[in-house]
Amino acid sequence: MLVLAVALIIGGALSIPLFVSEQRIGEHLRIELEDATSHRVDFDPAVEIIFFPVPSIKITNVTIHSDSDPEQPLLTAETIEADFGLASVVLGGPEFSDIALQRPVARVVLDENGVSNWHDADHLSATDEELESTSGAEAQPFAFDMSRIGNLEFRDGTLLYDDRRNDRSESVSAINGNLVWPRVGMGARLELGGVLRGEPVRLVVNAERPIELLNGTPAPLRLNVSSELLTFNLSGTANLASASPSFNGDLELSSPSVRRALQWSGTELKPGEAISALELEAEIQAAAGQVNLANVLLDIDNNRGIGALSLNWTEGAPPAISGTLAYSALDVGAFLNAFAPLPLDGGQLTPSIDTGFLRQLGLDLRFSAQTARIGRLELQNLAAAARIERGRALFDIGDASAYGGHIMGRIIISENGFDGGGEIQLTAENVDFGAAYQAVGVTGPLPRGRGTLNLTVASPNPVWATTARDLQGRLEMAMGEGSIPGFNLQTFRTLASQERFFSLTRASEGELPFRSARFATTFANGTAEIDMAEILSGNTTVALSGLIPFDRGSLAMSGAITDAPAQAAEGAEAPAAPPALRFFVGGSWPAPVISPVMGN
Repeated sequence: MLVLAVALIIGGALSIPLFVSEQRIGEHLRIELEDATSHRVDFDPAVEIIFFPVPSIKITNVTIHSDSDPEQPLLTAETIEADFGLASVVLGGPEFSDIALQRPVARVVLDENGVSNWHDADHLSATDEELESTSGAEAQPFAFDMSRIGNLEFRDGTLLYDDRRNDRSESVSAINGNLVWPRVGMGARLELGGVLRGEPVRLVVNAERPIELLNGTPAPLRLNVSSELLTFNLSGTANLASASPSFNGDLELSSPSVRRALQWSGTELKPGEAISALELEAEIQAAAGQVNLANVLLDIDNNRGIGALSLNWTEGAPPAISGTLAYSALDVGAFLNAFAPLPLDGGQLTPSIDTGFLRQLGLDLRFSAQTARIGRLELQNLAAAARIERGRALFDIGDASAYGGHIMGRIIISENGFDGGGEIQLTAENVDFGAAYQAVGVTGPLPRGRGTLNLTVASPNPVWATTARDLQGRLEMAMGEGSIPGFNLQTFRTLASQERFFSLTRASEGELPFRSARFATTFANGTAEIDMAEILSGNTTVALSGLIPFDRGSLAMSGAITDAPAQAAEGAEAPAAPPALRFFVGGSWPAPVISPVMGN
């Protein structure tokens, strides 16, 4: 009996192929694919059936046709393999699972209205409940029961993407991965790896209720895109309706080099190119044309701030960013370069500034910092704003503490005419200029003390056409009590009486205390003209006037040292004032050459 049973089993197994028709199973697979995609499917007539180790079917030269464009198929594949159950074949209808596509090439085209070439108006119309309670393929959004698939695998595939709304085309090659969707009422997971613009990219999508997503109904969605240049995570509720897509949830974004990420993405956007590393975490609400970010944690080149941001897209206008951010410590230069390459000193107001960003981005950002740095300047309690609007970029310092005083300032860049160009404004009150000089590395015998400063430097030309000779403006400075280190007045007098030429460094032992100092300088045509420079030290006045061609760094000035006459005794005639010591100043800073006037 045992021998007979074994013989029957072996004989039955060997006889199964006699009941299996390649053409019949191939036709069933064609019907399943057409029901799943709602598009016509063709493949070579020759079908291969493999029984061991698992019964499977292989079809070759597969084409899924497009109804709208017969010349451009939706998908082609060298082969498609699918497992099936022998019992289902014997019962009359093979059930397929674990389908694998070898070298598929898929084409996704969005027309001017954003409708995909894969779209079928009657294809996605039922809910999960309708799908599970309705028998018959006509009522199902997927007549191809996904529970029969289990796993859809892609091997060495290619995706061709064409968005005709903005004439954008992309291709992703070397796609490998799978779609796991056990049954329609269950969750689905898509995991793919590929190469986009020369960089390996990994995509993972988890959908708890995928049918609702495909029907345009809000449903949970988790998405992760990762590469060496960019990591992007979304987790929340998505609505994929083509008319009004939206997403609410959490966002995480990071990049070790925003400049390289922008180059990789093909985005020609000057703002952001100067950023090295960026990390962003936020609660996101996104809908057509607008993204709102709340509870933002933004780290730009180790400048970590919190706040809220809003991004808007309007047809015919560049994207716009607005919001507020608060920092404990901030490098203002690195931060601003994330949005606009604004110059942070007069030497940068040159043709090297690419003003294309004025047309690429709108900006209205308010930010504050407990401590901040602009170049070498250290600030506290900074309140500032950055704006890009109507072809102009503005950076305003509303208020900041610095070196015992307060400063306010503005930087403007424009591509327009005389009212545009570039401009730098700075006002300082009660600032310790000695500490400020030391911070920025300024050396030489300069007046040091507390005082005020007003600076305006502008260009009448567009920034891209500005040179140092185009700069014009005015500097006014006033100080109370202070000193000039590295200047010995008595030694200076002695050298002036003995030498025809001498370096100012020979009178650098000691310092000159003063009661007040005032300066006024006008900039124009590449030259700074000293309108007034007066230092009062005891009964002595040191005055300077002349020109400083700052584009060459040379000096061409004259000066005079005068002493007030001695106070006359009561009833006596006032003595005459001592003769002034007059001299010329030449050479270059910080070691000018002094030439006394003959006859002193």
